[in-house]
Amino acid sequence: MGEQPLYQLTGRVVCGDQETDRQVQTIGLRTIELDRSPLPDGSRFCFKVNGQEVYCKGGNWAPADLIPARIDAARYQKLVAEAKNAQFTMFRVNGVGLHESDEFYDACDRAGILVWQDFTFSCAQYPDQDPEFLALVRNEAEGVVKHLRHHPSLALWCGNNEAYLNMVLIWKSDPTKPEEIGGIKIYNEVLPDICRFYDPVRPYWPSSLAGGADPNSENSGDTHGWGKAGVNEDTSLRKWQEIADESRARFLTEYYCLLGPTNMASIREYLKPDELSLNSTAWKIHTNAFEGAFPTSAGIGYHYGDPKGLSLPQLALYGQVYQAMLQGGAVEAMRFRKDDPKGECQGALLWSYNDT
Repeated sequence: MGEQPLYQLTGRVVCGDQETDRQVQTIGLRTIELDRSPLPDGSRFCFKVNGQEVYCKGGNWAPADLIPARIDAARYQKLVAEAKNAQFTMFRVNGVGLHESDEFYDACDRAGILVWQDFTFSCAQYPDQDPEFLALVRNEAEGVVKHLRHHPSLALWCGNNEAYLNMVLIWKSDPTKPEEIGGIKIYNEVLPDICRFYDPVRPYWPSSLAGGADPNSENSGDTHGWGKAGVNEDTSLRKWQEIADESRARFLTEYYCLLGPTNMASIREYLKPDELSLNSTAWKIHTNAFEGAFPTSAGIGYHYGDPKGLSLPQLALYGQVYQAMLQGGAVEAMRFRKDDPKGECQGALLWSYNDT
């Protein structure tokens, strides 16, 4: 949306002529809201900055290294700059990761990329009946909110990743179990109370995904699109565009169409020369589980020609082109529904932008 003017704010405490404390922060001036107004079928899920609607396209952010101490400011700046160059307007810091370093949020502030921030609860039950545990949660959450709330890039606080979905899956596997999950008190009471008190002007959302009677409802709230907009047998071989077009999700906080091979420089980093083959044990160990069901070679064969006889660099190249085509088709299908009264969509975030 143009330039991203930032300002330095200095707060000082002075007793007589003596300065006793000082805080310096870089801030931006803007409003942000989450429009959940009703639609003929369900409701909207649309971010507005300074009153202007923003289509949120981007990806989920993962820790940039498995050893966080190795991540420096230059790494953050490079990754955020590449995302800006790819026209990202939002990152989602997923609850499977961590609360990032200041350098990440500083880079997003400068780039004008919004941040959907999960608290670090994910895919599990948590002992919210334990007072000692709740006290630890409250202490950590208060510290995180107070530390990050001045960043203009921060668009939303979210209670967890997929914990509500986990609740439903547990109940469906055994309907005799009570429809509850350890953690509800955290997401519905503790965290929203902290956010309201320490950061009242920023939206709070209890869980990603959440909306309607079904947490993964397509017509209300946010959706994780691992079906129509994501991994699907037809997506990789036949009607991939038609299937992406069938999605009616209001806001996809997590999805992908297809995995593809990385570039050869990376492949040579983790495979020895005698392992550079699709049939090697090392290759199979490094390959994601989804690749087994929807193999790159099958997609290449369907769209381009017989992959037999291709060298590994050729296979990687065609696999990347194939993946890019499907990813482009999926995000195009989501973006095409912006402001569509019959099936509006206001966001599409890939899984994952920088997964290690």
